[in-house]
Parts: sequence; structure tokens; C-alpha cells
Amino acid sequence: MSWAAYPTKKLTLPIGMFFYHSDSQESDIEHVTNASASANTALAPYSHGTVPLQFTNQANATGVAETHTGAPSSANATTLAHEYRWDWAPGSTAFYVDGLLQANFTSNVPTTAGRYMFNNWA
Repeated sequence: MSWAAYPTKKLTLPIGMFFYHSDSQESDIEHVTNASASANTALAPYSHGTVPLQFTNQANATGVAETHTGAPSSANATTLAHEYRWDWAPGSTAFYVDGLLQANFTSNVPTTAGRYMFNNWA
């Protein structure tokens, strides 16, 4: 099993934590701080800009849809530190916030070792 975690404080810019080997071997946690961004409004059932957190396993083959879901952010995401983590094991990717399971995917799970990357967009 592999895992990654990052504590954050005062999220004011969009940030992301990625496991990345290639475009078909990628798993992400993204915090999009602009609630009206199109990336947020596309994730049902959380529509109209109410999904600041996104959990994704990118499509691992042409013609296959990515596996993703969204979740509301903590009410205090911009004022207190939080831990965002995922556990990657053969056949599953589990995403956590502050130790609480948010999503567990069994499709499009990466199968090749890669790098952990951190990003923020201004």
C-alpha cells in the first residue's frame, strides 16, 4: 500500500495533490476554492458551485470515463489546518479528510508506480 497526506492551513488558492505516472495512471485530490468554477458545477449531485473538494481516478483507457466524486469542504477550511490523504492499494483508492473516509474507488485505480505531486493555481 502507498499513501500520501498533506496538512493545510488557510486554503485561499486552488490546490491539488496528485499521484501521477501518466494521464492514464493518475489519482487526485483537488480543493477548488472558487465554488462557481465549472470543475465544481460539473459534479452531480453537488451542482451550482457547492463542491470545493474533488476526488478522482483518471480514466485508464481510451473511451473509459474517469471515476470521480465531490464533497463539501470543511466549514473552516480557510482558517484551520486539515489533513487530506489517499491510500492506494491494488484495486482500490481510498480518499480521506481528517481521517474520515470520503470516497473509495475500485475503478480506474492506477497500476503503475509514479510520483506524488503538489500543485496550486493562482
